[in-house]
Amino acid sequence: MDSILEVMSANPDRPACVLGHAGQEGGATTSIRLAAERARAVSQALVSRGVAAARLRSEARSAHFSPRVRAALPPSRTVTVIVLPAAAPAEASRDTQTP
Repeated sequence: MDSILEVMSANPDRPACVLGHAGQEGGATTSIRLAAERARAVSQALVSRGVAAARLRSEARSAHFSPRVRAALPPSRTVTVIVLPAAAPAEASRDTQTP
């Protein structure tokens, strides 16, 4: 968690995607729910430590998305945080213009 906070603090213009992972046990619906809960928990922890909620997107990933994850033993019960590139200035100004 500390390393993610360090990267996010050093790059305040970059958003991040928090991916919660889950194995196949319990079925597809349960796996997606657990993965989403993991991602939300990490996002909430980052927000409680000072990262703006608007910079974070939480998503669920289950073993059904990837053959590599399906084959993992023990099942994948992790969270991955991907720090995304900052929006280009042209994109940012385009978002604020009205037609």
